[in-house]
Amino acid sequence: MDPRYGGGGGMGDRRRFNAEESYRGRRGLFERLFRRNRAFLFWFPALILYDELVFHVARGQGRGLAGVFYTLVFSLSVGCVLTLLSTLFVNRINVYIVITLSSVITLLFIVHLVFLGAFGEYFRWSSLSRIGEAGQYAGEAASQVIRDIIPIMLLLLPLMFYCIWGRDLAPALSTPLGVKGMILALAIMFHLTGLTGLVTDRAASEAYRGGFVPEDVSSYFGLMTEMRLDLFSHPDGEGGDEDPAAGTGSSADAEQK
Repeated sequence: MDPRYGGGGGMGDRRRFNAEESYRGRRGLFERLFRRNRAFLFWFPALILYDELVFHVARGQGRGLAGVFYTLVFSLSVGCVLTLLSTLFVNRINVYIVITLSSVITLLFIVHLVFLGAFGEYFRWSSLSRIGEAGQYAGEAASQVIRDIIPIMLLLLPLMFYCIWGRDLAPALSTPLGVKGMILALAIMFHLTGLTGLVTDRAASEAYRGGFVPEDVSSYFGLMTEMRLDLFSHPDGEGGDEDPAAGTGSSADAEQK
């Protein structure tokens, strides 16, 4: 008689032993899955922080330690949300979600980098309504792409790396519910940490909650936060979309008077 059954070999002992073995099996599977998947859990937070670093260095922006802190916590929050979205389905679908989201993030950073360099202002979502006029500025944009070829290549490196090696080194596996809950809790914690810092930082609070100024928001909180807040801002909130000629005319009239 197997001594692990307690010597008596009763039905209750057998059931208890089978339950313990089943628990150990599930726990072992969870640990193996997490060990294989844990590298991917850092993919989106690392990607966003890397892109923010390249963008800010290329454009020479920053707000010192305050900017580093807010960019870090808000980027980690967004990264956790994207990680959660990439682990909701079966592995084959998750891979395409990761590549799609990574491509969109990379493209947005490149568009903002080129737009800011070529026109001296941030790309706004409201600018999409004038997409038909893009052909007029194609030459300027192409010239800026050539001037920014090094930071553009640096922004493309993580995406190329994941497409070639990432699916083997950091597969986007479907994670257990407990891991999903942990990722969601981290996203909320990082976001609340950033909001808490605004309570004692008047300048940052004004940039975050006041009139939307893309330069201030990006330098304080990062480009990802700037794009998120731009979605809910008024197109003319910071005067960036006003007709320059109209402003010049008003100034000239004022001088004549």
